[in-house]
Amino acid sequence: MVSVLNGVLYFVGFEVSGWFLGKFNAKLNFGFRTVNYMICLLIAASISICISPVLFVLDRRDDVNFVTARLFYLFSRVLLGYTVEVENAEYLDKQPCVFIGNHQSALDLVWLGATLPKHAVTIAKYSIKFVPILGWFMVIGENIFIKRGNKKSAHHLFEQASKIINRKNLSVFFFPEGTRGFHPNGPDLLPFKKGAFLLAKSAKVPIVPIV
Repeated sequence: MVSVLNGVLYFVGFEVSGWFLGKFNAKLNFGFRTVNYMICLLIAASISICISPVLFVLDRRDDVNFVTARLFYLFSRVLLGYTVEVENAEYLDKQPCVFIGNHQSALDLVWLGATLPKHAVTIAKYSIKFVPILGWFMVIGENIFIKRGNKKSAHHLFEQASKIINRKNLSVFFFPEGTRGFHPNGPDLLPFKKGAFLLAKSAKVPIVPIV
């Protein structure tokens, strides 16, 4: 009990000092907010890992990603101060589809946390699979991993995503640029990969852009 209380006090002390010092130094503020971002992500993923057995028993494994996304967004609102206003949210759960969004920075996960619908999986680079806690949650949520530049991996992804849409009635989320596309001195959009569009055509489902 004492150790838990000490942990809470350390956390509160870190938040207060980080907030105060960040007011006077931009680099410290950036570092403080980056640490808070990772805290939000790790806590949300850890909670989802802990409750996943309950979701399995209730036959609601498909909700793991949704629960994690909303928890991450909730924690981000509290610790980072970000809020997302979702317009036309009624279109997110209408039917299985392929969602696509522009990937500009790590903060894209905040709006993804606010918009990801129930019964959806995401596409992620293969290396994330081996990241402690985050990778574990993504495996449990049956998210799809792809090896960049590997045609066999891309083909496997295509088959796996088609199966998810057609057999499991789930949606799939893509960042079609394949990587972050923000460049201060250049275009905000990189060329789109074809996968999302070929998948939507093959599965006969709509593409829903999130902007």
